[in-house]
Amino acid sequence: MILQDWRTLEVLQRNRLESRAYFNYSHGSTVEKLNGQWRFKYLDSPRRIKQDYYADRYQDQDWDFIEVPSCWQLKGYGKMHYTDLYYQFPVIPPEVPTENPTGIYRRTFELEELDDQSRILRFYGVDSAFHVYLNGEFVGYSQGSRMISEFDISQVTREGENQLTVIVYQWSDGTYLEDQDMWWFSGIFRDVEIITTKKNSLWDFQIKTELDENYENSVLHIHLKYQNIKDHRLQLKLQNPEGDIILDKKYQLITNEITLLENIKTPALWSAETPHLYSLELSLFDKDQLLETVVEKIGFRQVEVKDGKILLNGKPLLFKGVNRHDFNCDTGRTVSSEDMLKDILLMKQHNINAVRTAHYPNMPEFYALCDQYGLYVIDEADLECHGFELTHNYKWITDNPDWEEAYVDRGKRLVDRDKNRPSVIMWSYGNESDFGRNFIAMSEKIKNMDATRLTHYESDFSASTTDVYSTMYSNYEMLEQIGRDIDQTKPHILCEYAHAMGNGPGGLIDYQTIFEKYDRLHGGFVWEWIDHGIRCYDEKGKVFYKYGGDYGDAPHNGNFNMDGLLFPDRTPSPSLTELKKVYEPISIQVLDAEKGILEIHNKNTFLNSDVYAFHFYLFFGNSSVDMKVDIPSINPRTKAIIQLEYPQVIGLKDTRYFVNCKISLKDHWHYAASQHVVTTMQYELPWFLASDKMNLTSAPNIEDQFDELLISGKHFQVTFDQVTGCFKNYTYKGKVLIEKGPELNFWRAPIDNDMYQIKKWHEKHFHLMHLFNEKFEYEIQEKGLIIRNHFIAGIPNQEWYYKGCYHYFITEDGEIQFKVTGKPHDPNRVMREMIPRIGVHMNINKNLEQVKWFGLGPHETYVDSISSGLFDLYDHHISKMWTDYPYPQENGNRSQVDFMALYDEDHGIYLKSHQPLNMSVHPYTHEDIEQAKHCNALNPQSFLRWNIDYKQNGLGSNSCGPQQKPEHQLKLIHFEFGFTLQGKDKI
Repeated sequence: MILQDWRTLEVLQRNRLESRAYFNYSHGSTVEKLNGQWRFKYLDSPRRIKQDYYADRYQDQDWDFIEVPSCWQLKGYGKMHYTDLYYQFPVIPPEVPTENPTGIYRRTFELEELDDQSRILRFYGVDSAFHVYLNGEFVGYSQGSRMISEFDISQVTREGENQLTVIVYQWSDGTYLEDQDMWWFSGIFRDVEIITTKKNSLWDFQIKTELDENYENSVLHIHLKYQNIKDHRLQLKLQNPEGDIILDKKYQLITNEITLLENIKTPALWSAETPHLYSLELSLFDKDQLLETVVEKIGFRQVEVKDGKILLNGKPLLFKGVNRHDFNCDTGRTVSSEDMLKDILLMKQHNINAVRTAHYPNMPEFYALCDQYGLYVIDEADLECHGFELTHNYKWITDNPDWEEAYVDRGKRLVDRDKNRPSVIMWSYGNESDFGRNFIAMSEKIKNMDATRLTHYESDFSASTTDVYSTMYSNYEMLEQIGRDIDQTKPHILCEYAHAMGNGPGGLIDYQTIFEKYDRLHGGFVWEWIDHGIRCYDEKGKVFYKYGGDYGDAPHNGNFNMDGLLFPDRTPSPSLTELKKVYEPISIQVLDAEKGILEIHNKNTFLNSDVYAFHFYLFFGNSSVDMKVDIPSINPRTKAIIQLEYPQVIGLKDTRYFVNCKISLKDHWHYAASQHVVTTMQYELPWFLASDKMNLTSAPNIEDQFDELLISGKHFQVTFDQVTGCFKNYTYKGKVLIEKGPELNFWRAPIDNDMYQIKKWHEKHFHLMHLFNEKFEYEIQEKGLIIRNHFIAGIPNQEWYYKGCYHYFITEDGEIQFKVTGKPHDPNRVMREMIPRIGVHMNINKNLEQVKWFGLGPHETYVDSISSGLFDLYDHHISKMWTDYPYPQENGNRSQVDFMALYDEDHGIYLKSHQPLNMSVHPYTHEDIEQAKHCNALNPQSFLRWNIDYKQNGLGSNSCGPQQKPEHQLKLIHFEFGFTLQGKDKI
């Protein structure tokens, strides 16, 4: 009979081996992967398990096959369910439902006869608890989904065929500790393997590096635990990053444990910027016979807090971080080596230097890659009890002594496994579980095991057990207050900020400016790295991504897990481009644009500026001229002033002049090739000269047809509706270019970060704002036709409104000079909310699919997400003007646009703005976008929608963060803006 360990709080494991450091064998041991196709039987309850199911040689031919590793919900078993914090069953800890989905896995494998050897069965991750049987014999039990579990199977294996059965339970008492914001996935979702070693073998070891007071030399501490040592010899070799052996010593082993201390002179120190790794080789001999060799990559570095600052190797750290879940849009929580490597390369290439393993330990391979490529890691325990926040007592189990062992066990296993990873510089006790006695016990255990790293837990609000003070989603004002607080002595990190949900976050540069302003602030970690959408295909084969509620799951948190800097398929979103600029390691400030005086700031902590190539060039019109500049060698965390010598160029009229700088890697680095662009900067020179030519124009022909006004001239015709005041079409050389003229627009398809604002907008029926024409009038002048349309723009049952006027000036060559003005009427000040946008939109011939513009680009930018945009002349197909957010929303805005043209191979419509404006072009309306809940639900209209905005509300990160800063909030303001339209031949 199966023991009901999954619901017995006192039983965290049976026969599970003591946790230890993860390492790889290079000689004397073998590792056999058991990944692949296993037999599988899915049950709705453990009570349906028959004893035969785990019996030796049980006939399971009629069972299904399932891939290991995988998540069984993605293989068609059980139910998909996403929640941010809800438990899926009544909260009666430690009880879980009788209807507890259970999967029985079975497979056979061949083994040779053991010869003075030991065999260990290792599971890297099983959700949430499991029993193990081998050849019909009970092996053990474990829980703790994202941690390694090992069992000694030496006594139950046999030569030849062996039968392994693993019974996995979706729910266990451990589930109460695993309520992280993610899909609820179950099964053997990480690797399974058998390790065969000598009985005289290394079991565990711990490496510490202690630098001297000048951070130059180091004492290397190595504590080793062996098994079955009698009279053996240990040979230790240490190889530096260049491959030279700098230490080669032999030691006689008398007992199973030994501590070695070695002085290492001037080692190359590890950091995220300089990830120097040494190779430590530990070889065990029996007389002259080599029994085993273990090779470990180690890094010399020291983490500490001094004078209220986090120091690495004596230098203050600034985390430019992200939070990362294990996720793949096809395989769920099962991630491949390729996924992990791609994530790390993308992080490094986008100037990210730190990652928090939210909210559980990742695969050991991920940490090795962080060591190799250089990322600071906050390593987090597999612990979150967020659902208790919705009960009468958030700390229900956190402050319950019956649960102390469960908490401590998770902290211990975390530290034991990753204690030798140089990239891990901070232990995190878990996430969003309130605070109580069990975290105090956990903290004591972790600090006793490893005092060389810092500790973190955000919900310890007074930082009574942690080395750092941590907050989440603090707004700018609170962050400033924390930075100024000289009475608090512990350094601060923002462990989650800038919620990257949908189109956003905005305000990244504002956060970074505050981080760099105060010594107490050590940066933060953007939430989060990747969207958690599940890739699906509709009946037409079009890709879309499912989120909470799409599987009939309830309760759920909708698309709240679509909150990453990467789209689900690991394509970077525009927000990652913005973050790259904000996290730049080199910044350039203009001190005097006209004289070319610049200040270069090397923001690195360890790298000299000599690793970068600086390319300055003057950009104007369609031309550019390189500038040769001598860049001094700039030490980390220092600045230098340079002066550019501008080249002599012809002063072109109506032309803007910019200085561009591209900063790239001089040489090939481990994460990017040479010439990889690290960052860019741009500033405008005050050289603009307006054209002094006079436009010789005359009035077009007009025909007043009661409610319509027909206007024609050279190659064009416009029809105005005298009731609405908008023109109905614009025809050029017989081709309709504009199908509907400018209409005032205050609405945008809501973005995720409008989550709380949208309710207020809808309550006020803002989306129903309508324009009422008061008076349409026209006047024929010698040089053109003037049309004025006076209007009121208001909302049903709202007492405030806009009073304004459309102004048109039309000439015989088809040029339309358009201006719109609006003045708010709100004497009682009832409208204090932000408004989505102020602009106009037009319907354009759908065949004008090519878009050319001068303004910021090439990607979308918004008022509070604009740092990464560069002024240039861009030319894109209409498809590149759309950002395909899995949950459709406002997107694709191009900021500070001087002109934009939509054209095909023959004709186009040309727009010249009277002042820099925001523009976007899509084959969808705002209503189309707002009504679609997935990207595949959008069907193109028979026209293109061209949005021209005076202003648009900022993005913010208010889906789980602060609102837009006041200067980025659009309120009820007076407005006046305009542009010139004209049909032309091929642009």
